[in-house]
Amino acid sequence: MLKWCFSLLLLFLLLLTVRSNAQVSKTDSSGVNLKEVNIVRKRQPVVIKKDTVEYDAAFYGVDSSLMVEELLKRMPGMEIEQDGSLKHENKEVYKLRVNGKDFFTGNVKEFIRRLPVGIVAKIQIIDDYGDHAVFTGIKTKNPQKMINIVTKNGINSGKFAGAGINAGNNSKAGLDVAGNYWLDEKQISFNTNLSYAKNTLGVDNSSNFSTVYNDKISDKIKITSNYRFDQRGNNSSNSSFIKTITPLGEVLNSSIDKTGNKAAQQLINSSLIYSPGEATEIRISPSLSFSDSHLNTDKVSHQTGIINQDLSADARSAHNSRAYQADFSIDHRFKKEGRSLSLQGSVQRNQDKQANQVLNTIRDYLFPGDAGRDSVVNLLINENSVEKKGTLSLDFREPLTERSSLQFNFSNEWSNLNADFKTGKIDADQTMVSLDSLSNHSMVKRNIQNYSLSYNYTGNKMDFVAGINLNRNLLENQQEKIEKRLSAKFNQVYPTASFNYLFNSRNSIKYTYTGQGTSPAIMQLQLNTDDTDIQNRIVGNPALKPSFEHTNELVFRSQFKNNRSFLMAVSYTIRRNMISLNKTIATDPAGITKQQTSYVNLNGSYSVTPNYSYTIPLKLAGLPARIGVNGQLNYSNLVTLAQGQLNSNKILTITQSVSGNIDAKQFSVQAGAAFSNTSNQFALFAGQNLNVRTMQFNLSGEASFFKQYKANVNALKRVNAGYTDISPGNPLLINLGLERKLFHNNQGTIGLQISDLLNQNNNAVRSFAGNSIIDEKSVMITRYFIFSLHYNLSNFAKK
Repeated sequence: MLKWCFSLLLLFLLLLTVRSNAQVSKTDSSGVNLKEVNIVRKRQPVVIKKDTVEYDAAFYGVDSSLMVEELLKRMPGMEIEQDGSLKHENKEVYKLRVNGKDFFTGNVKEFIRRLPVGIVAKIQIIDDYGDHAVFTGIKTKNPQKMINIVTKNGINSGKFAGAGINAGNNSKAGLDVAGNYWLDEKQISFNTNLSYAKNTLGVDNSSNFSTVYNDKISDKIKITSNYRFDQRGNNSSNSSFIKTITPLGEVLNSSIDKTGNKAAQQLINSSLIYSPGEATEIRISPSLSFSDSHLNTDKVSHQTGIINQDLSADARSAHNSRAYQADFSIDHRFKKEGRSLSLQGSVQRNQDKQANQVLNTIRDYLFPGDAGRDSVVNLLINENSVEKKGTLSLDFREPLTERSSLQFNFSNEWSNLNADFKTGKIDADQTMVSLDSLSNHSMVKRNIQNYSLSYNYTGNKMDFVAGINLNRNLLENQQEKIEKRLSAKFNQVYPTASFNYLFNSRNSIKYTYTGQGTSPAIMQLQLNTDDTDIQNRIVGNPALKPSFEHTNELVFRSQFKNNRSFLMAVSYTIRRNMISLNKTIATDPAGITKQQTSYVNLNGSYSVTPNYSYTIPLKLAGLPARIGVNGQLNYSNLVTLAQGQLNSNKILTITQSVSGNIDAKQFSVQAGAAFSNTSNQFALFAGQNLNVRTMQFNLSGEASFFKQYKANVNALKRVNAGYTDISPGNPLLINLGLERKLFHNNQGTIGLQISDLLNQNNNAVRSFAGNSIIDEKSVMITRYFIFSLHYNLSNFAKK
C-alpha cells in the first residue's frame, strides 16, 4: 500500500513539474514578418540547485539598515522561531557561514540579528555534509541545514559592535555588550550579557560571556578557538495531569510543582588546521566542558482511580559533569582526479556525579472513604558514572569515470561505562541505612562497527547513490546483581540510497534513505529500582538490545515563473527493536498499589509525516504582499506493553495554517491563523481517548513615522480545547513597542517595550508515554514594562 502511495505521489509531482514548465509558442504561418521585440528577463528570486536553495536578497526590498533576520522573514520556506532560531522547510538551520567560510562561532541566532541587510547579495540554504566532505568530496554523514551569506561586491571585512542597557518593573535590569573584528579569516570577538528579574515565582537571572579568536597565521596553518561561560537561574510553576489506562483500570494523577533551577557551564573549543600542500589537510581539535546545576522541586499530587494516594515531595538535586574530548582527521586528495581518503578519530572521557535527596510524605487510601495511612520516606540517591569513548573511521573514494565513483567507509565506535547507583534511607534520627535492593553497580561495553560500499553518480541534472551497509552492534552488560555477563549482538544490513534530480533552476525532487542505530541508556539497563519518583518506580532491563530506525524521505520543490513557491515532503520511519515502555500495576507486601515502569524491545512502531507549503506573492493597492499556506500531518503507531499485554497507540496530529503579509517601505503588517488537532486511539482501551484542539490567531505590525520613530504591536489569541484538569484557558498575548533613533547617524535607539500586557502567558502541551496521556501547563511571568537604550557601530568593506 505504501509503495503505491509513494508511486502516486511521485507521479503527481512529475505532472506538476511538467505543467509548471510548459510553454506554448504560436507562430504565424502566413509569412508576415513580425516586429522586433526586446525581451527583458525578469529577476528570479529563488534558484533551486541540487544541494542548495538560493535567494536573491535585492528582490525582497528590505531596508539596508535592518538586520538579516528581517530579510529571512520575507523569504519563502524560512521560519524564525520564538527563541530566535531559524528553520528552513521545517528543519533547523544549525550553522552560519559568510562567503563559504567559517564566521566566528557560526551561531545562526546571534549573527542573523547582528549583520545588516545592506551587505547581503544572496542567501543560500545548503545541505551540509561537513568539512571533510567539502575537502574530499566524500559524503558519509546525513546532511544538516546551513545558511551561507554571500556579500555584495566581495565584502570580507568589517567591525561591528553594540552596547545596550534596559530596566523595567519587577526589578528587571539587563546589560549587553558585543564587539566583532572581521578581516576575512582573522576574526576576534567578545560578547557579554547580564539579566535580572524578580517576580512572584522568584528570581530569574542569567549571565554569559564568550570570546572567539580565529586566524590564518601562515599559508599552511589556521587556528580557531572559542570560550563560553553561561550561568542561569530561574523559577517556574508547572501543573500536569496524567491519565494512565491499564487492563485493571485507570490511574489519574494531578500534580503541581514549583521548581528553582541554577546552572553554570563552561565550554572551551579549539582547532588547528595544517595544510602541508593543496592536497592534504590535517585537523586537531581538543575541547573541554564543565557544568554544575542545582534543582529544587516542591511537588504536591493527588492520585485517584485504582490507586488512591496523596503525595507531598521535597526534592533537592545537584549535578556535576566534566567532559574532555580530542578529535583528529587527515584528509587527502590523490593526483588522480576524484580519488581521495579521509581518516578521522576521537577520544573522549565523561564524568557525571548526581546526588538527589527526596523527602516524600505519602498518604495511601485502600479504598474510597478510607481514612488513609501516612508514611514518610526520606531517600538519598547518588549516581556516579565514568565513560570512556573512542571513534575511528576511514573513508576512501575511487573514481570510475568523470561522473561516477565507488566509495568505501569503515567506522568503529567503542565505549566503556562504569556506573554506581546507590540508594540510602534517612531515618528520623538522621542516620542513613543503605538499601541494597535499590542500589547497583554496572559495567557496560559497547562496540559499534559499520561497513559501507556505495556507487555514486554525479551528473548535470541528476545525482544518485546506491550501496549497502552492514551495522554490527555488540553490547556487553555486567552488573553486581547478575552472576554472569550479558551480551547482545545485533547485525543489521540496510541500503544506502539517495536520488536527486534537478529538472531546471525552478524544480527539483530528492529521495533519501537513512538508517540509524541507538543503544539503550545506562538507566534503561541497570537492574535496580529507581525511587526518585516514588509514584512511578523505574526498573531497568539488562537484556535490552539496540534499536534501529529506517527512514525514507521524499522532497519536491517548485518555484513557478510567477514567483510562487511550492514544497511537498513526506517521510516514513520504521523502528525495529524499539526500546518501549512496559507499565504495570503491582501491590507491595503492605497492600499498597504502585505503578512500575520498565523497558522492553518491541517491533511494530512506525510514523508517517507528510507536509507542504505554498507561497503566493501578489500586489495589494500597489504594495508588495504574500500569502502563505502550510500544512502537516503526523501519524504514529507506538507499540508498548500494559500489564504485560501488547498495546498500540495510534496518534494523529493535523496542523494547518494560513498567513498574509504586506511589506511596504514605511510599514509592514502580518496576520495569520493556525489550527492543530491531536487525537489518539489505544488498541486495548477503546473509548479511552482524548482529543486536543488548538486554534491560534495572530496580528502584528510595524510602522515608521517622523523619520525617527518606530512603533510595533503583536497580538496573539490562543483557543484551547480538550485538555483535562490543567485548564490552560484561552490566553490573549499583547506586546507593544515604541522606539526613537538617536544621534545624527541614527546608530542609537531609545525605546519602551511592553510584553504580555494582560499577563496571561502560559504554555500547554500534550504528550504520550506508553499507555499514559500527559497534559502539562507551564506558567511564566512575562509581563514587563522595559525601557532600553542601545548604540550600534558597524563598518564593512572589501580588503
